[in-house]
Amino acid sequence: MTEPRVLVISNTALKTTNANGQVLLGVLSQIPVENRASFFIQNTIPEKGTSQTAFRLTDVERLHSYFNGKALGTVLNPAQETTETKDVQTGHGKESFFRHLVRDRVWNHGKWDPSPLYHWILEFRPTVILFMSGRSPFMFNFVYDISLHFGLPVVIYTGEDEYWHKPKFLNLWDAILRHKLHKATKRLNQRVRHYIVSNDKIAKLFKDTFYLPVTAIMPSTEIKPVSKINSTGSLFYGGNLKPGRYQSLKDISLALSKIAPEKVIDVYSNDVDDKIRRYLAPLKNIVLHNAVPRKELNEARSQACLLLHFESFSSKIKPMIQNAFSTKIPDCLGSGIPFLVYAPKYCGFSSYLSAHPEAVAYASNQNDLNVLLKQALFDEKYRAGLVSNSLVLVKENHDLIRNGLIQKQILGEAKL
Repeated sequence: MTEPRVLVISNTALKTTNANGQVLLGVLSQIPVENRASFFIQNTIPEKGTSQTAFRLTDVERLHSYFNGKALGTVLNPAQETTETKDVQTGHGKESFFRHLVRDRVWNHGKWDPSPLYHWILEFRPTVILFMSGRSPFMFNFVYDISLHFGLPVVIYTGEDEYWHKPKFLNLWDAILRHKLHKATKRLNQRVRHYIVSNDKIAKLFKDTFYLPVTAIMPSTEIKPVSKINSTGSLFYGGNLKPGRYQSLKDISLALSKIAPEKVIDVYSNDVDDKIRRYLAPLKNIVLHNAVPRKELNEARSQACLLLHFESFSSKIKPMIQNAFSTKIPDCLGSGIPFLVYAPKYCGFSSYLSAHPEAVAYASNQNDLNVLLKQALFDEKYRAGLVSNSLVLVKENHDLIRNGLIQKQILGEAKL
């Protein structure tokens, strides 16, 4: 197997402050930095040392090119980037499918000059494209064009099941968008040589529909357990409170107020809006913090007595989470701190967690939540067992090096 030279195409830059960027860095963990190039469209910058070179072409630049024929983009050097930036999470509020279609039109049509981008790709000399797919048809078309022009095989990494989502009831624009996504996906599959997905549940969907090679590799993490657990510390959650997660946070807060009224839940999130603040305001044991850089977040987490993850139980949210596997789960499992998860049984990760009750306190209803929360806070033998068994589980299924070597082999063996 030759050492692959990987052209990464995604919405986001390679950076640990963004969930998708962090996942991509996990996939690339065993690929030398000099063999990585990153193309992305968000108006942000990559972190230092994440790739040999990067090319940014934003929505605004493509919009201008739609009329004037110019879309030069920007070549960045991640070896020199030093500023850590926080990405603002969007897309969990009310969606405008018409806006998505306008964006798709802008990227798929109109004049633009691709020569700066093509020159950048030629200079890097990639052997394979790694595409992190989402729900935007234009990205599939863009990857297809690059693959065809340069004769490159495509490997897709995804934790998304957007292809199987049904349009919102009586929403014409969403129906059109879904049709475009299906068409663009099938077209790109002519160039795809492998899918890497985040869990077995979503792997079955891809295998049964596309009949292409599919490998399920759960999100990875570095195993860095704390030296000593702060048993007197607070409970900790770091992540989004949308879609609908804040309602499950209320359940945990109410249970905690009865079990340990002196304890608080420290929440670090960058998607807290006025609606969420009003909803959580009566719950005095919840302390909302602004999002902080990853290093500070890890320091705050290391002081916790118990880590939390939770998902919405709303039927409206079910299509969004039923095949999802949160990237925070392996990080928490590898932290060396007891970990409690509160989520419905149909979540993409729930069957996995429920199969390992020795490693994680998983509750799928309020009765189990009350019992497990009390155990996870006060039963020292149970807490110690959670920690030791979670580290074993991470080593088996989420180890950064082990999983990275498998993904490197897939990228290296991809051929047209």
